[in-house]
Amino acid sequence: MDRKKFAEQLLVCVGVAWCNGVVFATINCYSCFIKHIQNTFPHADNFTAGGINSMMNGLTFALSPLAGILSDRIGIRTTCCIGSLIAFIGLILSSFAQNIYQLVVTFGVLLGCGFSLTFTPSLVMLAKHFDKRIGLVNGLVTFCGSCLFTVVTPFLLNWILSITTLRMTFRIQSISTIIMFLFSLFTYKLPRNDISKIDKHKQKQKSSTLELNSEKSKSRVLIQRDFYTRDYLLWTLSIGVAHFGFSIIYTFIVPYYLEATTSETGDRMVSVLAFSAAIGRFTIGAVSDLSFVSRVRVQQCCVIIVALIYTSLPHLKSGYVIAPLLSVLGFANGGFVVLLGPVCYDIVGRDKASQALGNALFVCSLFTISGPATGGKIFDVTESLRVPFYSAGVSAFVGALLMTFVAGRTKMSSEKKKVAVSSSSEGEGQIKFEKERNTSSEQASQSTIHKDTYDNETLQDKCCNVEKDNDNSNSIEQNFIV
Repeated sequence: MDRKKFAEQLLVCVGVAWCNGVVFATINCYSCFIKHIQNTFPHADNFTAGGINSMMNGLTFALSPLAGILSDRIGIRTTCCIGSLIAFIGLILSSFAQNIYQLVVTFGVLLGCGFSLTFTPSLVMLAKHFDKRIGLVNGLVTFCGSCLFTVVTPFLLNWILSITTLRMTFRIQSISTIIMFLFSLFTYKLPRNDISKIDKHKQKQKSSTLELNSEKSKSRVLIQRDFYTRDYLLWTLSIGVAHFGFSIIYTFIVPYYLEATTSETGDRMVSVLAFSAAIGRFTIGAVSDLSFVSRVRVQQCCVIIVALIYTSLPHLKSGYVIAPLLSVLGFANGGFVVLLGPVCYDIVGRDKASQALGNALFVCSLFTISGPATGGKIFDVTESLRVPFYSAGVSAFVGALLMTFVAGRTKMSSEKKKVAVSSSSEGEGQIKFEKERNTSSEQASQSTIHKDTYDNETLQDKCCNVEKDNDNSNSIEQNFIV
């Protein structure tokens, strides 16, 4: 293996891991800020403080289609750099916010926009550099990134907030976005194969004005629609419905643990979920790279496991039983998340994955925003988490059922399909060649027949002329005799 290529791939993995870690550690560990936000801004209630995380989490996925379009238009590196700068500006302005509503705009809206423009293109960058081991690479990146960051960040934030203020914490946290900008600028480079393809494409554009005009007309189209297939639409809807339940469990895990065991150590369950999710992403990512494994079916199994655990949690009262069950839940949830990118690549292809993945994450954002709000409303009415957890389990079951109608793809079937397509194209080319050869032979025979007919007609005309000359000569001789 080329050392330069290996070094480029390693740097890309480190950059994407850092990006995933910063984005999801900030979202998942937002609960560490709520108490300090309410102390810094006295007029902040629980609804407004929770709305900041809803805006940040929702916009991170809702703007994914825009991130996909910008990645195709201006490039992955440029899009990630812009997103990192927006996130940096959001954190700096958050440290100067004078009221809670300004914090909603800076820490919620700006930070969510920046995270979205950074997170989605980073997944596409992995697909550009890795083809054979994309599942394993996704598992390694998410394991070293979002999972480990989520495990470590709560302890780090609690230590920083204990020795300084909330505003200074925002400024210290902005350093992570600067590092994210540097990774995007210096490591997010297209592989040499794609660059050579782009150069060849540019040469073809220069060689023909017709191709140049066609490419210009195509470049004006911002939104691609040719990947809206039946499988893609069903898969997008299924993962969106499943995210409805995922957002509920991660939002109310601490109140649930307090309600079930009367213990105030529910924050440890967040670490259990994060650590088991890291192992699940790494393990299931490696398993999904096997040639005989269908990634869609593996993701479907993960959703079924999650649904079963959701519906069984309200019946448990012991922490010794809840903790192992939550570890299995985190393992399955990690496997579900790590397969989002690879399954999308399998369904639509690598060339269309940018906008396709962005649109899928946009649908997930709608369910992610609505899930905690619906669960919280039910919790306020019933004063129990049984019904929210049951609804989360039902939504996960519905998502798994929808995945049943998505065609399962394996590497072996994809290779057979490629061979079939190539053989069919060769057969079509041979048939076309035979047709052209038959057509040319028919044209040649018709031209020969036409030539023979023309020669016969010319010969008959000559014979007629000779007969006429003979008749004229006979008539002249008769006249001379007379």
